Amino acid sequence: MEEGILRLYAGEGYSEICMTQVVKIISRPQLIRLPGAPEGVAGLISFQDRLITARYLEGATEKTVFECAVLAAGEDGSLYGLLADEIAGGGQIDKVYG
Repeated sequence: MEEGILRLYAGEGYSEICMTQVVKIISRPQLIRLPGAPEGVAGLISFQDRLITARYLEGATEKTVFECAVLAAGEDGSLYGLLADEIAGGGQIDKVYG
């Protein structure tokens, strides 16, 4: 497993993210649903008095409860969340959920 890469799983959904982008991992996030949200957007997560867009992993089945949300920093400094049921890798992390 490549060190520094966090692997995220949610059913058939999968994604990888560099650990340098990871800001926080939130256990059992409370999703605020958005009627009419664009495809792939699950809703919003409240984090430090901010609302962060939470996304499904590509290939994941849409649902309302996930084991964790990985908050990541975009290139422009914005935050976004990736919803997962299991994560692995990342160097210091080894299968935290699932």
